[in-house]
Amino acid sequence: MTKLLQTISDDDQFRQDVSKYLLELVSQLKKFDFFKAAQSKKRLSAIESGQFFADCIGAMEQIFAPHIQAYSAMRWMYYLRRTPDPVFSGDLHSTVANNRALAEIYAQRSERVEEARWGRAGFEFRLDDGTLRHAARFAAFVIIMNDLQVDFRFASKGCEYMFGAERAPKSSPWGTKAASLLTFKAKSPADVIPLPRRVDSDEIVAAARIYDQRHNVRSTFLGRALARAGLADTTDAKNKPPEYMTLREAIWGLNEETLFSPQELLEGHPQADIVEEGMKALIRFGSTGIELDALFELYRLPAMAAINIDDGAVLNLITLLLGGRLLESRRFATMRVMELGYFVVDPDEWYGLANEGYASVCDRICTALPQLNAPATFELFSAACHAHRGSAWPIVHGNPVRTTPNYVCIDMWAASTGFITALQFPKVQGQVANERATWFEDVVQELIDTTPWTAPEIRSLRQKPLTLGGKTLTDIDAIGTRGRDLLIVSCKSIPYTMDYDRGVYNAIRNAETTVVNAVAHWKGIVETLDATRVGDNYNLSGFDRIIGVVCTPFAVYTKSAEALSTTTGSLRWASSLDELAHFLRTETEQIDE
Repeated sequence: MTKLLQTISDDDQFRQDVSKYLLELVSQLKKFDFFKAAQSKKRLSAIESGQFFADCIGAMEQIFAPHIQAYSAMRWMYYLRRTPDPVFSGDLHSTVANNRALAEIYAQRSERVEEARWGRAGFEFRLDDGTLRHAARFAAFVIIMNDLQVDFRFASKGCEYMFGAERAPKSSPWGTKAASLLTFKAKSPADVIPLPRRVDSDEIVAAARIYDQRHNVRSTFLGRALARAGLADTTDAKNKPPEYMTLREAIWGLNEETLFSPQELLEGHPQADIVEEGMKALIRFGSTGIELDALFELYRLPAMAAINIDDGAVLNLITLLLGGRLLESRRFATMRVMELGYFVVDPDEWYGLANEGYASVCDRICTALPQLNAPATFELFSAACHAHRGSAWPIVHGNPVRTTPNYVCIDMWAASTGFITALQFPKVQGQVANERATWFEDVVQELIDTTPWTAPEIRSLRQKPLTLGGKTLTDIDAIGTRGRDLLIVSCKSIPYTMDYDRGVYNAIRNAETTVVNAVAHWKGIVETLDATRVGDNYNLSGFDRIIGVVCTPFAVYTKSAEALSTTTGSLRWASSLDELAHFLRTETEQIDE
């Protein structure tokens, strides 16, 4: 029966249902007073547009709330995890994961209680035409919510919106207009979806396109996690030796759908006969080592003793390590996680093993993060997981462990994404911020030293005041050379906050201002050093070219042509560490001017 669900992206009736529900749901927005007031203005400023879309998001949640109660949270997840990627896909790699997480976060709001049969082949939830209609309505809701969030972000970047005109066209990844509100119209030309269209600014649209391209690059787990903590990854898990890949301490990421032959994995397993000879499983989840010690290295500095990670991040990290210990000896459960992102155990098994292992897991995390603030007991941990609902805006997965009298569902993907998104460095100033800034500079230098640009012979110029004519000119945060090219880096350890992830205007503007000012300043420094190669305490006369770059932990949105321009090759004046790493590791040939 699950095959019926796995093929719905090619089903004409499902597409038609999604289109129908899109119109039904969005049309209900017209009854709200805020919507009528906005329509009467016709054109909304950027600030008014941001408030309008925030109101739309709240109203749409209110409209759809009764439909979430159609099924229990576990039943929703059973259906959603078996729904094919094309239903959730978009123009960016991240769209599938974001939309899947968005759907599941809302599904967790269901208060409905349902009994589910669970046996050798897993759950047995009913699947029929009625189920598919519920799934179509949920897909339509997720499409709407995603588009509203995108529009809010555009408004935060300065875009205005206008009623009474057709919304701009957008390509559909799975062949139906229902794939995006931006293209959807009802059959009657007069009955257009009532949302306002973006009044395009060439500058903002171009900047947003570049920003999406910069974020549309796949990165390692640590790259994403550390970027949120204001740092960044300098290693690639793919280059680690085979023994590094362990389920004991691993993160589970959403990969492209692929067919997998599980016979070798299950050989000798008592339930191996469930998988027939030649049968292949559709998998979309894969594991990568977490590297706890590297992840929390900054947090072990004396100045960081009072800085802890978010409570939600703690719950999800503990879940990953507890679940990893169970998966080490459960090959069939491992295959289920590869297929669905979660696995299920009997309550007695979970409570028995987890009770024994909870203290050891917390002790293991404490070796990397001494100030860990974990629930005191396994019972308190379980209760905290149940109460942790996450957030739909910004998208933060909740409740990684679902317990019932009949089974316990350990959701490794929800724990993984919940951990990454909840791990954010606190907005504090003083010594803590200084330590974090210095640490990021060291991370950038360590990256350079793993590439052909490493230059121990000029390291003495790093992090010391360079003087010219008796006056301090600057200090260089990170430095490298290749041939007769000199690379000097200014590091800006901008924290990735929840407000930035959500797209709040002030958070976007403040980060952009920091980067734009830093680029203008650093270009001036490069011009000065280029014009005066010999100063009071430096001599750069042996280099033909001085290349400057401002490096941030993540790609910061900006519409500044100067910041987005390239300093050499593909390297932008404002670059994330992932972008800098890509340049240093791939553009190894001498670049001519």
